[in-house]
Amino acid sequence: MDLQHRWLSTAVDVLKISGDLPKKWWGVIEGRYSEKQRHYHTLRHLEEMFQHFDKYFKKLNQPELVVLAIFFHDIIYDPKANDNEEESAEVFSQFSKEAGNLEADKTDAVMKWILQTKSHSVKENSDKDLQFFLDMDMAVLGRPSEDYKKYADQIREEYIHIPDPEYKKRRSAFTTVISFLTNVCEACKKSVCIDCFQTHEHDKAKKDYKLELKAYLETMTGTIYSICVTRDQHVWLYTFDRLIKLTIDGEVVISIGIPVQFTEMSKYARSIDVMGDKVLISAANKVLCINDGSSFETFCDFGSKGVRVYGIHVTEDQTVWVCLQGGRYLLALLSPIGVPLMYHSQVNQCEQYPIRVHQISKETVWVLYTGHFVMYEITSSLQIKTVFKPEVYHGIDMGSDQYGNLLVAEENKSKMHVRSQNGEMIKTFLIHGPRKASIEIKSIYRDHSNRIWAGLGCGGIIVFEFKEK
Repeated sequence: MDLQHRWLSTAVDVLKISGDLPKKWWGVIEGRYSEKQRHYHTLRHLEEMFQHFDKYFKKLNQPELVVLAIFFHDIIYDPKANDNEEESAEVFSQFSKEAGNLEADKTDAVMKWILQTKSHSVKENSDKDLQFFLDMDMAVLGRPSEDYKKYADQIREEYIHIPDPEYKKRRSAFTTVISFLTNVCEACKKSVCIDCFQTHEHDKAKKDYKLELKAYLETMTGTIYSICVTRDQHVWLYTFDRLIKLTIDGEVVISIGIPVQFTEMSKYARSIDVMGDKVLISAANKVLCINDGSSFETFCDFGSKGVRVYGIHVTEDQTVWVCLQGGRYLLALLSPIGVPLMYHSQVNQCEQYPIRVHQISKETVWVLYTGHFVMYEITSSLQIKTVFKPEVYHGIDMGSDQYGNLLVAEENKSKMHVRSQNGEMIKTFLIHGPRKASIEIKSIYRDHSNRIWAGLGCGGIIVFEFKEK
């Protein structure tokens, strides 16, 4: 059904508007969406939204109101203005007055939905029609990479009046988004997610553990192998060949080239963490410290042990766990000044190739090996308490939430698994970004405000919080 036919059918057959008014308002809609400053927000955008509408029509409570919201939500679009949504809502209000037979509560609902496109954020108990409408509007973010690039180019054309440096700064700044997180039910492995328009018999409302998305940051840095956030709210990234320090809104403060001998390390061997006002990084057979933000000094040298440093983790009492490979030792615990306090050697066949280490309590420390986890009891030495060997995934990084649960990123996937302190699976979250085809979680970090930062293979960062219902 073409747009004109759809509009006239809705106006005449559903809303029962008589006379020349339906044709008059089609002329307004067609004219507005054909303005020369538009490159993405055109009639084609409406056609794409209606493709989703037709597919999920039967799930809507008041489909006629969703139709009206789609037609009017971008009817006013001036890239130089910041009140497009308000103006669009007012145009719809004018249409409703002229139509004369649309109830006040329905008019108010459509106006509210149009205004909601300013932030695309909704409360969990919001009207499902509103949620579907907003997701139809943002479905472009789920396009394959090449199609997403076309969208990005069209948006750039609409903002051609903004110089490149300022535009890139805006694109790199944090923006609140809604449609990047889905939950995966452990019972049936199906998505429970409004943003991809899937539902099933399991009730999401019964879940007592959820993610709340806070922000998405595009960094253009390449794969983020490790990430951390300092108390003064600076973000450090460990990429293939650089260490990058960002402000909380994404501006680059420092970009440090890594010596070539370090770029030859395994992808698993790039790890970064914060210790007070210092930043520690793994670097071949050393743990290095960045003191002034631009130069390195050795925090601990393991060269005499014949090992290479992989994951590092700074505990609450400022001691430092280190994963080691290639020699006699698998783990080391360092004092706040880099003096070894404990070494751990292999005592079980399961202890091979440690990648990441994370202490989630004073009594236990978890180590992520290439295909499984080991939980150790901390005494004067380390004692194996539990071994978990998942059959379905390999981990790439791990952290913890504020409840003491273990977070594990699945290698080459957009999945993050949540496990209790005793290792039991609690939930799996599927995390999506604007370019779904390239989203892979590579690193996880919890900051001092309990926000979780996920560094991605595409160079982006997703920030979210865990909350209990």
